[in-house]
Amino acid sequence: MQGTNPTHMTGSLYDLLPSKNIVMKPVGEFNSSRILFNGKHVEHWLNGTKVLEYELGSQELMDAYKG
Repeated sequence: MQGTNPTHMTGSLYDLLPSKNIVMKPVGEFNSSRILFNGKHVEHWLNGTKVLEYELGSQELMDAYKG
């Protein structure tokens, strides 16, 4: 989809960090997602594939927030 903000796509940290390697199921099938926290480490998973990971309080996340 041209013109779509990548940080608004499925699996992204909305308006901050874009997800990658997104594999959606066909229309009519359910997608599964999970968000895992281990201390400050966060992972977003979609249909068994890790699509995003980051550290809470990291410079990457702070820069995205300020940007």
